[in-house]
Amino acid sequence: MKNSERKNNEILEKIESEKEILKTLPQNNKKNIAKYLEKLTELKEQYEKLLEKIQKEINKRYKKATDLQSNNEIEILDAKLKRIEKIIRILNEYQTSYEKMGLDKIIYKIDKYYKGNLEDINAQIDRAMEAFKNVGIELKLTDFNYSSFVMQYMETFFKEEKDEEIRTNKIKEKFEEVYWKCSDIIIHIELNFRNIYLKNKNSIDKYYEKEKNSILKQYGKNKKEIIELYFELEKQRIKKYRKDSKILLNKFIDGKLDIKNFEHEKIQSNYEKIINKNNEEISSFRDMQKGIFEFLNSLYEYKNYLKFEFIIEDIRKIYREKDKYKNSYKEAQKKVEALEKKFKKLNKKSSKRGIFIKKNNEKKYTAEQKQMIAEIRSAYKEMDLQKFYNRIYIELKDDSTIYETLELANSYYSYLTKCIIEENNTITPEKIDEQINELDRFLKNPYNNIISNLTILEEENIAIVIKDRYKLLDFNIEKEDLSEKNIDKLISVLESLVIDYNLEQANLKIQDIEETIELKQALNI
Repeated sequence: MKNSERKNNEILEKIESEKEILKTLPQNNKKNIAKYLEKLTELKEQYEKLLEKIQKEINKRYKKATDLQSNNEIEILDAKLKRIEKIIRILNEYQTSYEKMGLDKIIYKIDKYYKGNLEDINAQIDRAMEAFKNVGIELKLTDFNYSSFVMQYMETFFKEEKDEEIRTNKIKEKFEEVYWKCSDIIIHIELNFRNIYLKNKNSIDKYYEKEKNSILKQYGKNKKEIIELYFELEKQRIKKYRKDSKILLNKFIDGKLDIKNFEHEKIQSNYEKIINKNNEEISSFRDMQKGIFEFLNSLYEYKNYLKFEFIIEDIRKIYREKDKYKNSYKEAQKKVEALEKKFKKLNKKSSKRGIFIKKNNEKKYTAEQKQMIAEIRSAYKEMDLQKFYNRIYIELKDDSTIYETLELANSYYSYLTKCIIEENNTITPEKIDEQINELDRFLKNPYNNIISNLTILEEENIAIVIKDRYKLLDFNIEKEDLSEKNIDKLISVLESLVIDYNLEQANLKIQDIEETIELKQALNI
């Protein structure tokens, strides 16, 4: 770099010298002006060539500095983890086949049709049909017999889907036509899918049971051992990811990390903030790196615990009165079945020839039918909730951990959405899914210790537990540091120390990173 600075200075000195020469050239007549312009053009061409040469050199250096290869083991581990995630979902004992199919999410999105558009609804219908196909059930038009209105719409849907044209004007026109006859058409479609599932529940249950047995035989491990394998692989992935030179460098280049936060003095100051040792050098502080990493993971876990504490509290409340949910799901299911029998009879009554009637003989959507549909829809939603409450009764015990509690909640999309909306009634569907994904990532963290040991009935002051543990390990921490107001500051300090250590392990020097950033800025890319 010193050599570069010397060359830069030489160029700047030459430019200044050329400027002075230009100032001395006379411009008092046409001949002198022409000579002046000739000299100016000569210098312009000279420096344009020099600029091009410099830009090529900068580009060459930037490419060299950023020509790093990510550890290919990360990609391999990612693929393994994705495969095991699918397996774990099949082995999930908390879920029924309905949730394993993903029908709970699909039905929810169909149910919220007023927040989307027709294309979104058709996409969900397509996903629902694919979900049934994946468990060996190929749906046909005759399966969509919940009402004549469903039959009419799905007839066009099947035809257009066959032609791969489910976004065409034809299906839009058909929707418009059916909608003005029955404004509840999408609700009818939703209920139809629910009804199809109930009719085929036994065969779908058998499908997943067969899949489960096949997986256990293939892996030669039980569910617990497969989960342990997942966590071990995830630890390996995290370790390699955090110390990957290309990933680390890109975080600085993309502006996700600020180079100023990793200067020697700043890092030294951060160590001194959290470690109760005076005037220690960084080299000595790094002996505590394992403790720092564990400390940081505890803070991540605690922050997530606070984020999802409202779910824990809700389930804790339900658990304390769990006995009343012993038979609640069966009762809710019976209610649904009874209402659907009544609705079927009502449909037959409203048409002489049932649902397969000619257009000119078709009866209007009656107020009685509309009322019945509203009751059935409400009964299904209640059944969804009672199913979850019943699972609390069956699955949770006094010694069940917070991890198991959140894992159960994470298995039921309909409950989670309800719980999240009750906590924040202005939240958008996109933010709901984002929060659910955050919960999922939280539960996949292999470094969770608090929620894996704290039971559902324990109401421990976790902040004090964390404070006491790390004070014993010579960390400078007070309970106030773990408040929602201050925890991010503490996390930021610890993250800088972990990243600094990872930079050293990846053989990346701050000075080199700084030069690479300067090269990027010079290239204006």
